[in-house]
Amino acid sequence: MTETKIFTTGRQTFKDEILDKISPSFCLAKWYEATMWLYMGETASCHHNPTHRIKLDPNDLSSLHNTDVKLHERRRMLRGEQPNGCAYCWNAEKFGQISDRVLKSYSYRDLIVTDQTPPPMSVVPLRLEIAFSRTCNLACSYCGPGFSSSWAKDIKNNGSYDLISTTRFNRDIKEKVLEEDNNQYVDAFLKWWPDLCKTLQVIRFTGGEPLLHKKFWEFLDLMDDTFQGSLYVNSNLIHHKGQVEKFIEKTKHLWEQEKVEIHTSCESNLKQAEFTRDGFDGELWYQNVENILRDSKIRLTITTAVNNISVWSYIDYLKMVNSLKEKYGNKRIDMNANRVIHPEFHQIQLIPLNYRLELAEEIENELPKLKNLSDTRSQTHIQNLTKFLRESEWRKLHEKGGHPFLNQDQLSIEKDMITFYDEFRKRRNKTEEHLDPRFLKWIASLRV
Repeated sequence: MTETKIFTTGRQTFKDEILDKISPSFCLAKWYEATMWLYMGETASCHHNPTHRIKLDPNDLSSLHNTDVKLHERRRMLRGEQPNGCAYCWNAEKFGQISDRVLKSYSYRDLIVTDQTPPPMSVVPLRLEIAFSRTCNLACSYCGPGFSSSWAKDIKNNGSYDLISTTRFNRDIKEKVLEEDNNQYVDAFLKWWPDLCKTLQVIRFTGGEPLLHKKFWEFLDLMDDTFQGSLYVNSNLIHHKGQVEKFIEKTKHLWEQEKVEIHTSCESNLKQAEFTRDGFDGELWYQNVENILRDSKIRLTITTAVNNISVWSYIDYLKMVNSLKEKYGNKRIDMNANRVIHPEFHQIQLIPLNYRLELAEEIENELPKLKNLSDTRSQTHIQNLTKFLRESEWRKLHEKGGHPFLNQDQLSIEKDMITFYDEFRKRRNKTEEHLDPRFLKWIASLRV
């Protein structure tokens, strides 16, 4: 049995014999993980979930995490029901994949393996993701004004994209955004931190772009030896004013213990990344990647938002990760194959089957040459993606019992895709020079 099969079998056994015995929809991430967008007072159980409002109880700071919505979803899971917000994993399992529900829960297996009973309804999180601000110097095609000030500027200057299938690009959310220096949610989190840091395993900062947030730098000055966990930072690494060097210096006490990771995104070749990630500078990004790997012990995950514009050069992403691993060591760099699910018109299952089969075959043919991606985690991510490319028809995925959020038909989604694509190119002065000919041919066919 191959190492990858052993990896998959171990998690499948955990799912079948432990996780699903508690409930067939049970997920420990619903209890022990959270993302909090403090700049608008909202939270989600993990990055796949939609956000909801936090009802802050000043006398119970854990109310930042144990919201009424999460408590309701936890109860539903214990009854074997599938909360709508967790569709990313339900769809993965529908196609026979080891979902993030299983992978995330497996990392907490010691909490339930012994007695196989669920945790209490209200808990202290073990892994927390925090955003102090939406300030960001990029405006990626799948993001939006809720998470990027650059996107908000686009909407303010140019107006709505007038889409039907999503309101993400139709208006700003400025009425929801709170002042960074006068924010009850930030104040509550900082007040909670002295207790939280004693048991927290991971604190991750996101945004926006954390390296542009004043509160992020203030928080780094608060971290002391009481916190024994790890620091993760989501950064686009598009910085040329010393921010990366400053981060390396300020976190030295942690990365010397190998407790710092930066998660930066690029799921394609650098030229296609410059198209989908507006404001992205491939040369600057790669330079900062190498600076981090050369000048510190910080681990780097080059994460992805695989979408139907950039997936055509995902193989180049794999080659780049393989090359960096060869130069700086396999343990320094990680990869993944996360897919965009929102907005719907960026989903890769909209791509015609003949192209998806071709892409899957290209990846599978190249993979044996990429010796530094032979570890089980990388192999599982890549195999999940190729399986999804081969088998995930849009109509099957979104038919009754499929994706609970979607009520638009495929033609409406494709119409929005063309509208967005044309408007995005016009507003951002984009050319099609470095886009894959197959993508352009597909787009042209949708205009007929």
